[in-house]
Amino acid sequence: MDIRETWLHRVRRSTAGRKIVDFFYSRYYITAVGLAVLLCYTLQWDAAAYAVIALAGVASLVLCHDATPCLPLMLAVPMAQSMYWREHERSHGTANIVVMVVCGVLVAAAFVYHVATFGRWKRIFRCGKLGIASIVAACGFFTCGFFYKGYTWNSMGVSLNMIGMLCVLYFVLRGLVLPSRDGMRYLAFAFTVMGLVMSATLAETYILNRPFIESGFDKNILVTGWGISNTVGPAIFTAVPLTFYMASKEERHGWLFYLAAAAMCICMVFTLCRTSLLFGAPLAAVCIVFVCCKAKCRKQMWVCTAALAAVCVAFLCWGETKDIFLFYVQNGLGDRGRFKLYKEALELFADHPVFGVGFRYRKLTNHSYLFHNTVVQMMAAGGLVGIVTYLYYRAQTVLLYVRKPTAERLFLGLTLAGIVLMSLLDNSIFRLCIQLYMMPALVFSERDLERSVWFADCPKLGKRKALFAA
Repeated sequence: MDIRETWLHRVRRSTAGRKIVDFFYSRYYITAVGLAVLLCYTLQWDAAAYAVIALAGVASLVLCHDATPCLPLMLAVPMAQSMYWREHERSHGTANIVVMVVCGVLVAAAFVYHVATFGRWKRIFRCGKLGIASIVAACGFFTCGFFYKGYTWNSMGVSLNMIGMLCVLYFVLRGLVLPSRDGMRYLAFAFTVMGLVMSATLAETYILNRPFIESGFDKNILVTGWGISNTVGPAIFTAVPLTFYMASKEERHGWLFYLAAAAMCICMVFTLCRTSLLFGAPLAAVCIVFVCCKAKCRKQMWVCTAALAAVCVAFLCWGETKDIFLFYVQNGLGDRGRFKLYKEALELFADHPVFGVGFRYRKLTNHSYLFHNTVVQMMAAGGLVGIVTYLYYRAQTVLLYVRKPTAERLFLGLTLAGIVLMSLLDNSIFRLCIQLYMMPALVFSERDLERSVWFADCPKLGKRKALFAA
């Protein structure tokens, strides 16, 4: 007798089961995840945050027909670590390690059960143009540093991390997150909630992080639990375009999402990350223009824009502005040692032009072993093989947005464009939290393109019924 018929289907068809499944696909669930993670972050309950994420993931994988409810959990993972971990080393304590291992085993078992029960494992191995590009990029990352005498296993660890995010996670999400009519709004709302949570954690850093406060808000020690300054800024920006997307689609409360996106932009300023402002501000302006022209509640958008502009003008005219943002005034467009890193990277490329020297060439700063530029990084770490495979992968992602553009892919594309552009001056694309935000946006972009191509090329109405029936 089929286990699916005797247990899983019976539970899902029950009244309580249907309500639980509906909850996982609702905005209440996303909001609950965000509030739970924020509470655990504030109270420094790292282990509790891991447990909440793991248990929600297990329940959703067992009860739901696809893995869409896992998306909010994936976005919440980087924020499970409280900002006090550097002082107390809580994330490395025995209790936290035990909890993380147990949670990992439970989630892995639930994942295997989900794939086996719903029989979608074949979908994971379907490979389109972007899938081929992901495999090519994975090969390029894997060979980074081959035949370099100083190559280390730590460098291989970075390569495997990139392969896991760009290739393995892509195929898993592509196979297990099924298309639905409200799927894009579900993803956008998840980004909105997690963007607000990230902004709240930044505010807590300014209020509670004593070393940062006592230093006079020194940018060099601006650290939350889940990221440094140059990570927090781009991470918050990843939520801005999709929050504006929600503002353009909501008929009655679009202004709330507009204000949420504006609040995130303000928080980006307080990350003291210049790259997030340099690239994020113009992209946010594109979003504002779109929602003012195409939103379902355009009057609300115009009023919000006028109010926001008035506040910005008043702030810029305030005499204390320079003292508040002394870091921006002092550094301006200074490179802060980036050109020196670029020169060193190009010299390494000249000495090792085929496979490069790998990612762990040496420790460059307290927070990074990278060169603050994706292209330069791939040239130094992967040589010609690394940079060519990466550029091929990037070209295939660009094609997602130039073919049959839609409003959905416009905002998803702005999200990815921000990450890619910021990575030309920082290490955003190599950070775990940024990678976890990139992949859902990329998978939904590909799915939106496939749908637009199908509807554009499908037969006339009289012949569509057979297709829908199939």
